[in-house]
Amino acid sequence: MPKLLILLTSLFFLSCGADHFVIGNQPVLTKLRDSIPVWLNKKKEFGGVYAYSVEQFVADGKTMRNWKTTIYVENDLVKCRYFQQIDGLSITLWLESASLGTLGKHTEGAPVLTLDRLYNSCYWLAIKDSSNKVIYDEDENKVLQSCYMPDDSYPNFEKIKLSGLEKSKCALEMELQQ
Repeated sequence: MPKLLILLTSLFFLSCGADHFVIGNQPVLTKLRDSIPVWLNKKKEFGGVYAYSVEQFVADGKTMRNWKTTIYVENDLVKCRYFQQIDGLSITLWLESASLGTLGKHTEGAPVLTLDRLYNSCYWLAIKDSSNKVIYDEDENKVLQSCYMPDDSYPNFEKIKLSGLEKSKCALEMELQQ
């Protein structure tokens, strides 16, 4: 009988909207719900033209790998993807373009996704498995910045983080259109 009473009490507080009773990733879902309109307003402010970067750093004592991918979006379509990596002493750079048919050809770097698709992916990650905690963070404007599942199988620091959201067009695409 006490277990039933605890369950009913919990459901009561949940139905009343008490913030201190949450199940699984409910705080992430709540933040996503509040962040999406902020993002849509920002996208409208940018006129549907924006760029964002995804950065990652991995170090394991022997090697250090640091990469950054910048995604350029226009009218809800990815137009370019620019990649730069420092791996030990080597540097790798490349640029892919939708106009040249090279977009998505490289396996390295962040996926070719709009910020809308990243929001969608974060949402599905949060509801997929409520027993695992999703790490979620927003920038100073309350726009999605990080959304990932901690990977306990990899013992070293690994984090993907969006940065540098701005109104920007891909320079290569602008050149090709002229």
